[in-house]
Amino acid sequence: MPTATMSPLALLLLSLLAVSCAANDCGSSGQADIFFLLDASTSVGEDNFKVMLNFLRAMVNSFRIGPNDVQIGFMTFSNYLRNVNTMRKHPDAASLLKAIDSVTYTKGSTYIHSALRSARRSLFQESNGGRASAPDYLVLLTDGKSSFPSFTADEARLFAGTNITVLSIGIGTNVDLAELTLIASKPSLVFNVSDFQALGAIQTELVKDICEGVSCGTIQLRVLCVNVVLKDMSMKNVSQKVAMYKRTRQVFTQSPGERQIKEHREVDMCRHDTTVCCRFIVYV
Repeated sequence: MPTATMSPLALLLLSLLAVSCAANDCGSSGQADIFFLLDASTSVGEDNFKVMLNFLRAMVNSFRIGPNDVQIGFMTFSNYLRNVNTMRKHPDAASLLKAIDSVTYTKGSTYIHSALRSARRSLFQESNGGRASAPDYLVLLTDGKSSFPSFTADEARLFAGTNITVLSIGIGTNVDLAELTLIASKPSLVFNVSDFQALGAIQTELVKDICEGVSCGTIQLRVLCVNVVLKDMSMKNVSQKVAMYKRTRQVFTQSPGERQIKEHREVDMCRHDTTVCCRFIVYV
């Protein structure tokens, strides 16, 4: 494989990928595991609870949902944990939205500590759909203070020993901002809105905060070059050449080498002044 011949093309491809990575908004690419904890206590009220569910629907529609993209799960909490929908249960947006339609409002106290404990212990586990390759995000929505502040503080501190990024959203004036700040992974991930109707105003910023942590991954480049003997550079010959590349795809991609392939992108490039055509396969 003549390095001098392919090097400019390789540099061009990597430059394009770097730009794509920097511009990644994770709504259309990238992985993330996101779990929402929804306050269903009595103070919320049924009408406001429905508004919160609409916000969750909007968040689902902000991402490309799938087992190789963004995964979302959610549950409600009051005295008990209810409506538990793990990421494994819903592999696509349609399934998620249907599950949201089935959520029931329970009423009760505000057991934030129980919701945090469940999230930390099990909701990001592989058995519930969690992926080692994806960053984990926990989003708490509440309109009040925890019924057991000391228990909640203890649970919040335990997240420091995990890889879960916690975002806390306080709704209304009855929240404890100090408690929400303790729960969140950092102060900039604390949100406070005036009422449930104002949740839509923070949707874009919330998506941005999540997507900033979504990495494009480590880029590995492999190149398969073929010397093509052509009588001319007609479109017919170019089509035959591309078809030949497509036939090599399965054999080539089934030999990933050092590590398992999580995603690959293929680009065919030909130097029209030579007979060398290369397939650039990028593993991220």
